[in-house]
Amino acid sequence: MDPAFQSFAAQALHYFRREHDGPSREPIRGPAGWRGAEMAQRPESWTREGRLAQLLATAPDPGRAWKAQRLAALDRRRVAHAALALAYLALLTWAVRRAETWEAAVLGSGAVLFLLGPAGYYTGFLAAWGLLWLRRPAVGVGLCALAAVGQAIALRFDQPDDAYAASSAAALVFIAVATALVGARGEAEQK
Repeated sequence: MDPAFQSFAAQALHYFRREHDGPSREPIRGPAGWRGAEMAQRPESWTREGRLAQLLATAPDPGRAWKAQRLAALDRRRVAHAALALAYLALLTWAVRRAETWEAAVLGSGAVLFLLGPAGYYTGFLAAWGLLWLRRPAVGVGLCALAAVGQAIALRFDQPDDAYAASSAAALVFIAVATALVGARGEAEQK
């Protein structure tokens, strides 16, 4: 077993064996704590029958129109989405045949964006792709470039949906190129 993993496991076991204090019972003295205490004393302000329920009953759902438009757009692009997902799965299948198990696991995580629908706000898993620089330095450079592009996109677009779409497209391109690079490296090593 790898010494680094043994060290990690020993530290984790040590941590979980320690006795931990429970949550603090001291009341919060700031405005947030005061507001929470006030709400606990006045459940009519936030319960099903309270003010929030009355507001929701009288105000239209502002997200309803947005969600309907989004679902309609997804429906119009269903064939393109399926073709893109199948193309990535074919690329992934080609690449993992030539990769080690840990590389295949990292590459497989890229399928999240291709299969579930890209959304730029949950791409934190791409940090694991940084490990691939050990085998293919261009992937590490590409990941750094993706971070820079993501920042530029965030500064460029005012509307969150536009920024999410652009950053998702950039992430999809990165994932496809990185997968191809890792697969090509494996193929070159087999020859």
